[in-house]
Amino acid sequence: MSALYSVLLSLAVAGAAFAVYLWLGLGGPASPVSRVCAAVAFFFFLVALYAADFALSARPRGVGARLLHGLLALACLTPFLTLFFLSRALEPTIGRVEGRLWATPAGVYAEDGRAHRLGPAAAAVEARMVEARLPALEISWQGLARFRLGTLEQPWRGRGGSLARFLDRFADTLRRRGILVRRFSEEVPLPPNLRVRIVRRGEGFQFEPETGETR
Repeated sequence: MSALYSVLLSLAVAGAAFAVYLWLGLGGPASPVSRVCAAVAFFFFLVALYAADFALSARPRGVGARLLHGLLALACLTPFLTLFFLSRALEPTIGRVEGRLWATPAGVYAEDGRAHRLGPAAAAVEARMVEARLPALEISWQGLARFRLGTLEQPWRGRGGSLARFLDRFADTLRRRGILVRRFSEEVPLPPNLRVRIVRRGEGFQFEPETGETR
């Protein structure tokens, strides 16, 4: 069991490192400052991961050593989250089309890299968003978390959706670490057979009809 636990722990550590690498988007397009912040955030995450691996290792370790490494792992999470959020906030976002919404008699659809159905036909959909602010650095970031259609809720699978849901889920914890999280929503009208663009601008998300194009 000890050998199996060691193998599973190693796989979990490798999987977590790879998943966070993809989540940070280190290989994707971004501004140089954003990439630097993401790279330093990844460094802190690797330190936290190593410390957690040491604390949870099946090898004989002293109680004090395990406790110190566990505290180090927790301490590294604050700069990791701060730099991760900062890397997203510094991304060039003005005028970027993140996706589209449209309604047909068959239902309401969203496009976030691929088209998928949100729910039954409706005249409007509620966009649920999250705003995070670092008052000390006077920067903020806004993300689209999910859409609400009647009693149905569908996550936004486009850019920034997973971060917005993370901020929403851990809002109370992040507030204690100096990141202020605010939840808000906006009703988006859906004219029949007309696409609505989801545009990220400097002041946040805007939902703009694409005149002259039908579906």
